[in-house]
Amino acid sequence: MKTKSYYFKVKLSLILSILLIIFAVNKIPFDFEHNLHTVKLDDMKSSGKAPVNPIFINDTDPDYSWSKTAADNDWCSGSGSWGDPYVIKNITINGNSSSNCIEIHNSYKYFIIKNCTVYNSSIGYDFAGITLENVNNSLIFENNCSYNNGHGIHLTNSFNVTLLHNLAQNNIREGIFLRLSANNTVRNNTVVNNHRGIRVNDCGANNIIDNNSVYENSEDPINSAGIGIYFSHNTTITRNNIFNNTKGIYFTDTSNITLKGNIMTNNQMGTHLESSNNNIKFIDNILNNCNWGISLSSIKESIVKNNTIFSCESGIIIQNTENISLFDNNIINCSNQGIEIYHNNYDITIAQNNLTNCDIYLSPRFEQISTYNISISNLINGKPVYFYTNEMGLTASNFSNPGQIILFNCNNTFISNLTVFGGGSTLLFCHNNTLLDNVIQGQSYGLRLDYCHNNTLFNNTIFDSRGAIYLYRIEDGNITENELFNNGCGIQLDLECFNINVSKNIIRDNIGGLSLQSSENNNFTLNRIYNNTIGIYNGESGNYNNYFFNDILNNSWDGIRISYSSNNNLFGNNIHNNNERGLAIDSFSNNHLIFNNTFVGNSLNAQDNGTNNQWDNGAIGNFWDDYIGYDLNGDGIGDTPYNISGLAKCVDRFPQIIKLPPQIIIESPHTNELFGYNPPEIELTIISPNIDTIWYFLSNETKKTNNYNFTGEIEQNIWNSIGNGSLNIEFYANNSYGLIGSSEVQVRKDIISPQIIIYSPTENQEFTVDTPFFNISVIEPNLESIWYTIDGGITNHTFTSLTDTIDEAAWDTISEGSITITFFARDTVGNIGSESVVVIKITPSTEGGIPGFNIFLIIGTISVISLFILKKKFK
Repeated sequence: MKTKSYYFKVKLSLILSILLIIFAVNKIPFDFEHNLHTVKLDDMKSSGKAPVNPIFINDTDPDYSWSKTAADNDWCSGSGSWGDPYVIKNITINGNSSSNCIEIHNSYKYFIIKNCTVYNSSIGYDFAGITLENVNNSLIFENNCSYNNGHGIHLTNSFNVTLLHNLAQNNIREGIFLRLSANNTVRNNTVVNNHRGIRVNDCGANNIIDNNSVYENSEDPINSAGIGIYFSHNTTITRNNIFNNTKGIYFTDTSNITLKGNIMTNNQMGTHLESSNNNIKFIDNILNNCNWGISLSSIKESIVKNNTIFSCESGIIIQNTENISLFDNNIINCSNQGIEIYHNNYDITIAQNNLTNCDIYLSPRFEQISTYNISISNLINGKPVYFYTNEMGLTASNFSNPGQIILFNCNNTFISNLTVFGGGSTLLFCHNNTLLDNVIQGQSYGLRLDYCHNNTLFNNTIFDSRGAIYLYRIEDGNITENELFNNGCGIQLDLECFNINVSKNIIRDNIGGLSLQSSENNNFTLNRIYNNTIGIYNGESGNYNNYFFNDILNNSWDGIRISYSSNNNLFGNNIHNNNERGLAIDSFSNNHLIFNNTFVGNSLNAQDNGTNNQWDNGAIGNFWDDYIGYDLNGDGIGDTPYNISGLAKCVDRFPQIIKLPPQIIIESPHTNELFGYNPPEIELTIISPNIDTIWYFLSNETKKTNNYNFTGEIEQNIWNSIGNGSLNIEFYANNSYGLIGSSEVQVRKDIISPQIIIYSPTENQEFTVDTPFFNISVIEPNLESIWYTIDGGITNHTFTSLTDTIDEAAWDTISEGSITITFFARDTVGNIGSESVVVIKITPSTEGGIPGFNIFLIIGTISVISLFILKKKFK
């Protein structure tokens, strides 16, 4: 049983607990937003919204003050104190395109606007669903500020304002616009499909933009942004979800900016910051599927740390910056580069970044790169990035399992037998280096050389890169015997490349095989360029280059295309089977010399839309497979010009009839065809102009005949001179150029008759009642048929089985006595062999026996049977 003492203790405990709670509450700092959720939260819920006219409050004008507004309208309550703020709630306002829906000026009272719908404000920069100017201490909560002709919510010169849980949608200008304002919080709002989402312009310190959903603000394809910060300072942007905007977040002329924990998805541009300095922080953000993730331009003092960027064209882009640090970022599957450092950057630190399927790009600026610090702690596909500056004599031992190699001002390097997957190798301002026998897959470039001289690239294999070998302002180099495939471009000479020898490379299955522009006096020889989209592109200002003895084959567009250039020489190239044009010269291209090339199998062999291009050297032109002229004098030059397609109306005055030996096609006989005593009938097709003589000879393993002029058949006596078995017939032809062609066929000759062996019947074997049984064998590999005769050849009896009996009906018709059975066998070429055997046929006699012998036999048999029966009876 519970005593009075027990109940006293319970009551005392309850009283102490209540006192502790009251004490704790009084010690908690109070702010306006928490006041909403504690003191006034129950007052925020309403079931309806009354329509009212636009509201104008100016607390410095007694006619439009808060106190008068609250006294005159039931939708406004409160006294404007901290504990009892003015409240406008549960109303709908149509601005009728003529004013702000709610407009408040010069207010230092505490007030709340909640659960209101405002729409159709007037058009212009100064109009909005809700406009606050020179306002402090307010909360804008759970309002629908949509479909206005100005902004959704507009703050000017206002402080300590909280925008919370509002919807700003389909406004002609900004969803939320802060101007000349400070110490404001924009939190948990939804901002959709406005010209810009949230804009902060000319604002001072401590504006916070937190945990908003900002999306599809892209009306302006250039200037629209989810969040835009302009000429503002000390702004914090955290935890926002920003997607499907033109720009995710855009900054200009700012300082002391913090971006942290934001998610930016499917924006055309992720984050772009320009013309800003001092304490810019990008931390813990996620960006994906943008043209670029983070872009810094004209920035000083920025930290980009622990961001995740994936599936963008470029991860991080930096240009015109100073004192930038990139740490601990994860950059994944960016199609251009993971990190791009362009021109005019100083004091860049890159460390502990993890790049997957993308790499680091440095723009070649000598005085700037020397200020960079790129740590080996950076990884590309899990492998370290090596960045060396001002080194001499580096070798493969300096690069262990590299993900990317970047050399700056490094000379006399010898790199061989490395496998570099992910970032490729970049040489900037490097001279007298050799890269030999390496296997490289680079996300952007396999081998990139900028401002380098006298380097050798030999026998490297480069694949799956945007560019296999890229040269920029290079002099005196050799690119030899490399294999380049499945790249965006095989070899690219981009600008001011001179005296480069490109030879014996295999360039296949790329989008562009070999590309050149603004480069001169380079030699391209003995390269095999095939299965690319365009084989060779000689672009703008690509002058005085030589293309000699290259094979340009099976490219899906043009074999060679020349544009906006002059004075190039093309000699000895094989330009075959390109799907569009073999060689195309575009407008504004002139003074090219093209001769001694072969054009075969292209959809259009050549097209010239330029001026003053020469398609022969005055003595010899090119070979064209669709040339229909003749060479009657046999000098190897067509007797009429070849017309070049195109606006230039050029001709090849000396088209080549290529001096090829005759091509002999043996139509008959066929290989291993069998012949006998008669020689085969010969059918030849000989392709060559001006055939002079045709001859042949026969040979086998032991004998070769003399040469004999071919007159349409093999002479019998020559055929007879070669014995049985396999033999070769070789045909030759020469033409008026003195060139000889040949072809041969092997046939079989069978002049031996089949051999027959008779095992049964044997010689002089006698037969009376039964017909003879025979058993023979035939030795002949090419047996066609077998038969026998028993009447001297009058009747032939064919058979297939080598063991059988003589036809009984035929045998019965033959008189008794000696009979000759002759077996025959014929092979497929008509040779017949035979073998005979003589047998004796005896007919049984019906006279000369014992008279009555049959009767005596019958009587005797009956007597024995009778005695046997009587004996049994009398027992």
